[in-house]
Amino acid sequence: GYSYGAGSRVLLTVDDVPAMQADAGLPNWSDIPIENMDQIEILKGAASVLYGSAAMNGVINFRTAYATSYQPQTTLSTQLTGYLTPGDKSMKWWSGVPVQSQTNIAHKQKFKRFDLVAGATYLHETPYNKGNYERSGRLYANVRIPLNKQWIFQLNTLINKGTTHNSIYWTNDSTGAYIGDTSTLSTNKKLRFFIDPVLTYIDKSNGEHKLIGRYYSVHNDITRSYALSSDMLYSEYRYHKEFSAIHLAMTTGLVYTGTKVNAELYGDSS
Repeated sequence: GYSYGAGSRVLLTVDDVPAMQADAGLPNWSDIPIENMDQIEILKGAASVLYGSAAMNGVINFRTAYATSYQPQTTLSTQLTGYLTPGDKSMKWWSGVPVQSQTNIAHKQKFKRFDLVAGATYLHETPYNKGNYERSGRLYANVRIPLNKQWIFQLNTLINKGTTHNSIYWTNDSTGAYIGDTSTLSTNKKLRFFIDPVLTYIDKSNGEHKLIGRYYSVHNDITRSYALSSDMLYSEYRYHKEFSAIHLAMTTGLVYTGTKVNAELYGDSS
């Protein structure tokens, strides 16, 4: 559970890079490239030693997949959700069937000088709440370039664009159930993207030096004077060394995070 604007001290990361929004302190789950996911790691308990106070209750880390073959691998998946008539038929305002559909495509391939992973997702949602809908698309790309045996450069990018229309609560709990109160309806034209450059160096003693960066930009053009935008700049130097003879591993480094938020809600402040 994440509390809007406050978080829950559970940090969400993608390939060890924090994925929390600068303005609201929570993750945008639709910014997670699930079509290209290799594994999900859940670290329970305090992890603030490595990640700071945002991880006092643990970490959820998504690890994306790498291209492992020179043969192209393409995956296409789709899902469709339909909603049936509620038990109290007087609450049904629709004539057809409210639906939600999502289509994902992912491609992985190794080339002579680099590895490429790319994916796309399209979401089309017309749910049972009258006046609510979402139309959005997401593009994702990951390029990994081994410069030599010691240096590896990696660049991850994602863009998420779309429009949502929703209400905060229903008109009432009987005949107005599943019908949004018109005084709370708003439209959000969203644009979110991030760019993650990563440079890794393996020294002669097998110590790993890693420079990680992220620029994460969020723009929500919301009606009713709720528009906001935020930008986050994240950089990290991390050193990791394993001492197999004594079954010990060491991780150390430095982290910088800078954020800027502008919102109509703040008036003349930012």
